[in-house]
Amino acid sequence: MEPPFKKAKLGVSADIKVLIRLGDAFTRTDGNTICPVIKAENSIRVLCNLRNKLFKDILREASEGIGLRQFNINMRSQRCHSVTNSNIFIECEVSQNVTDDKLKRFTELLTDVVRKKSEVKHILIDKVEDYEIIPQPIISETDIELYKLELCYKALCDIPEDRKQDALNIAKKTISNTIEDLKDHYTKIAVLSQNGKGKSFFLNLLFLMTSDNEEEYKENNKNLKQPQDICGNPKMKDIMEAKEDFLNLPDVVREFIRSHPNDTDDVKTVLKTVYQELRLVNTEDVENSNTSFSSIPRYFTEGSRIKIEPYLLAQKSLHKSYESTTKCIIHLRYGTVYQLKVEYFEAEELQTQLFELVSLIREDAVTHGINKTVKDKSCECLKTRFALLTNNGVSNINENFLHKFKKYEDIALSEDVKRFAGKTELYVGSGKNSVSDRLALQANLKRLTSPQDADNCENLDWKHRVAAVKEIVVYIPSKILYGGKEILEMPGTDDSDPLAMDFIQKALDSVDSIFVMSEFAFKIAEREVKEILLNSEFIKAWKKYPKFYSLMFLAYPEKDTNFQFGENNKDKIKNLLKQEESKRSLETEELCKLLDLHTLSTDMDKSIFTSYVLPVLHTSILMQEGPPHRVISKNMDFLDHTGINSFLIHLDKFVAFKQSESIVKVKEYLNKLNKKVATGPRSEEAMLVLMLLKNKELKSTRDGAFCSDYDSLLVTLWKHLKALYSKALDGKVENILASSVQNAKQLWEENEDRITARGIFNPYFCGNHPIYQVRLTNILFHNSENHKSEIFVFLQVEIRRLVSKFRKHVFELFTKQMNDLYSSNGLGNVDWSGFVKQIIKDPLTEALNWYIGKHKMPINKRIVSKYFEESKKLSLKKKLLIPAYNIEDLDEAKSKAKQNIQQAVMNVKGDFINSMLQLHEIRWKSFKSHLKTKNGVPKLWQILLGRLKQIAHKTQAPAESEELCELLKLINANVN
Repeated sequence: MEPPFKKAKLGVSADIKVLIRLGDAFTRTDGNTICPVIKAENSIRVLCNLRNKLFKDILREASEGIGLRQFNINMRSQRCHSVTNSNIFIECEVSQNVTDDKLKRFTELLTDVVRKKSEVKHILIDKVEDYEIIPQPIISETDIELYKLELCYKALCDIPEDRKQDALNIAKKTISNTIEDLKDHYTKIAVLSQNGKGKSFFLNLLFLMTSDNEEEYKENNKNLKQPQDICGNPKMKDIMEAKEDFLNLPDVVREFIRSHPNDTDDVKTVLKTVYQELRLVNTEDVENSNTSFSSIPRYFTEGSRIKIEPYLLAQKSLHKSYESTTKCIIHLRYGTVYQLKVEYFEAEELQTQLFELVSLIREDAVTHGINKTVKDKSCECLKTRFALLTNNGVSNINENFLHKFKKYEDIALSEDVKRFAGKTELYVGSGKNSVSDRLALQANLKRLTSPQDADNCENLDWKHRVAAVKEIVVYIPSKILYGGKEILEMPGTDDSDPLAMDFIQKALDSVDSIFVMSEFAFKIAEREVKEILLNSEFIKAWKKYPKFYSLMFLAYPEKDTNFQFGENNKDKIKNLLKQEESKRSLETEELCKLLDLHTLSTDMDKSIFTSYVLPVLHTSILMQEGPPHRVISKNMDFLDHTGINSFLIHLDKFVAFKQSESIVKVKEYLNKLNKKVATGPRSEEAMLVLMLLKNKELKSTRDGAFCSDYDSLLVTLWKHLKALYSKALDGKVENILASSVQNAKQLWEENEDRITARGIFNPYFCGNHPIYQVRLTNILFHNSENHKSEIFVFLQVEIRRLVSKFRKHVFELFTKQMNDLYSSNGLGNVDWSGFVKQIIKDPLTEALNWYIGKHKMPINKRIVSKYFEESKKLSLKKKLLIPAYNIEDLDEAKSKAKQNIQQAVMNVKGDFINSMLQLHEIRWKSFKSHLKTKNGVPKLWQILLGRLKQIAHKTQAPAESEELCELLKLINANVN
């Protein structure tokens, strides 16, 4: 409980006790839905907990208007003492009764002051008789931790330069880099199911209930800078260095600039060819959208069936309902403004995909691993794409027609397709009207992911584009995505187009979490859903390290009348909890059986989340009229059993765990700064050293030699690291690959008879064709996982050895500099090694950690594995697949492939080593910026001298500074 404020001297005895409750007001989205989530920066509870002094100042200023005084502030919760579900209660005294008018005045004053002095916009204020708890919006754990880092960074920026110590400057840089690193890192969550199970519908309802409303949209985009707003026409590298301007650009534009191959190109000139502003063509769509959403509340109150227009993602209609509405992977991320990035396949990729049809349509292509149904569906899909991407009609594409194509280069793409093949398109909203921007984005998404029925010129152009789309990235202002989540919406598993299957396969190789959607249970889910999941790299990783991954089985049964609930079905929905307990048991039993395990480990069991989800019911309740907290309180029995809140909380906790390492590192660093120096010089000794350093002649001579020696250490480390990659690692990889060649040849012999179709060599699929049982990548690189582990362990050990050697030499150099400075001026022999090591050890370690990296392009196992996999695919494609695929006769193609096995395996080394050398250059640049100032002065030397100045003048050390104490309180605040 907070200590009481000093009683105001009003001259009136305080004899009336008043209890006031404060909380976060739920806001409604533009669809009139109560938003169950709030950002940490907008929460009065977070303000009270993390910025308590500011909160008290605000409270004191507002309360003067109605004579409130003698405050006691505490937080209470029904379940646990946690900010995320607490109310703030203020016990105070007042000289006369607080009337409704006075409370209204207090509410207006407090809201006004809070808005002026913080980011909080909406507060719920009530005079109450007891400590009754009302519902509060969910606050993301990740969001809170990131907000704490941002507050720490702002606090360090606000310290005047003349009072800012070098150690605090280093802390400021560390926190800034961590924030940037976390914002550029996403925890990936894939949505897996057959077509028609409601993936898009489910996601649309989640986005509807968690979207930023119009007020938030305008506020969050007030500083948005569109490409046309950039002054002049700067180079790519110049705009990236202009931090503030660059960070105000839309996400898709920043991403495009960062990945552009030539940083000396003019920004506006390049963007002119790829950037478009989202514009709503039909203004009637706004009214139609609002009308559609207005029917949702009746589902709960009247039990009526509803028809909802898609909120954002395209959904199936009854017409052509068999067709997939998702043709590729759609990456969904948080952005303050609606944005869309579309990437199209390169011409060569399209040709190799279409040449698949040549293999499939011939009689000899009916091979083991492709049943007739799958083959027929694949042919149907490929014929449609062939007609759209070339100048040939579907009716002309038959076996005789396809026989004239001997290799994939013979397929001529249409001129229309050539114009956008390999290109990127960026679409960005204005940031001024959320509904218009959303509907304009929705229209583009629908064109890119849904069947186009009309044959007019505009729709024909979009048909071409749909057939050539490689990837879609969408940024939307939806709080479910806030805090580093990326949801991957994928094609349905029953779409047997090999391209769609390849999209799914690749996505599941890189995600952190999967939620499998079925109508009733994973146990009775479709066979191909289970097969794709079980054969994925995700499951292999989950089995090894389950606590770093999450597997979610979501049943969405609302199409069934037994799972439709209205306000009169309170007892019926409570029974759902019993069914859920039974369902979880069956789900885990089924998974054990599929994985051939007797039982799941504790970590495996903890990483599995199962639930029924009833998004229509949940949304319908959140759209009921009335004060939001009362709507939620009244219907809590229903909301607790829809599965939506528990799903949101589980997802958030998992993402928070994935990102916790970086937060912990910052806490550790600040806590180390807080340790008092146990040994060190006396004040007089420190003063003598500083006086010697003021001698210009001595300073220039000694500092010049010292900086030169320090640079020599850096150059030596750089050379040793470069040699590590170009020589030691090169030799290691060569030995590993050489040892696997014989095994690859043996596996080829064992599997050669099973290679009965030319399509297996299709270079687009890089030896991992999803519809054949024979996987050439497994034949040539059978022991790949062990190879990657061996390479990473070798790198890890060698980098640590070189870094350790460098650290030792830095300590020796700094100690020698101090010892020589002292002894050569007749001040006696003093060993400064203990003091030097104690002062620079932690900042040096922190700098060295940045060579390894954290989230953004780190030298970790995942990145090393990624580069090795990419090098494998490239080598296999160039050295074996393309040469074999271009030979019409299957036996000759197999013979050619067999000849090239050794070359394909050994060629992996070159691309892999080049990738690692490029990564080394990126990491070195980051590492060096932590060790030297722009003027070339060692930052560690500045820290050492800064501490000497504190000792000499007997001023506060970082450990004793008020600023650092406040930072430590903030970063260590236990909000959850």
